[in-house]
Amino acid sequence: MDQTSPRPFLLSRVVLAIATTVVALIGALGFATSALLRGGETAAEAYAREAVTSAGAAAVASVNRTFVQVDSVLAGLPDLLGEVVAVHGDAQPERDAAIARLLGASPTPS
Repeated sequence: MDQTSPRPFLLSRVVLAIATTVVALIGALGFATSALLRGGETAAEAYAREAVTSAGAAAVASVNRTFVQVDSVLAGLPDLLGEVVAVHGDAQPERDAAIARLLGASPTPS
């Protein structure tokens, strides 16, 4: 029985086909994983940029709100000080003139 049978040749072709299919599937899996990771990285970066922009806008709004409050207080301070002096009657021209200079207003006559 020295006759060679075609079965080993057929078996080696089947093994080669299976091995080729396995390699192709592993390659496709690697490509899909790479694409998924790239998409996740892009989405995470976009979310981080949006979060930083939102936090920056909130900080700017808070600072602006504080500036408006301080400006309102400073705008009303000369009138408030004038009322305090009028109520308590302790007008001191030198002090009133110094406060008026600091606030950028003209001193009120006493």
